[in-house]
Amino acid sequence: ARPDLQMEFFHLMSFFLSYCTS
Repeated sequence: ARPDLQMEFFHLMSFFLSYCTS
């Protein structure tokens, strides 16, 4: 498992959450 991929996934999740909340 690459840490970079995990970071990207976390970023995407955060973006999706922000979009949902907005």
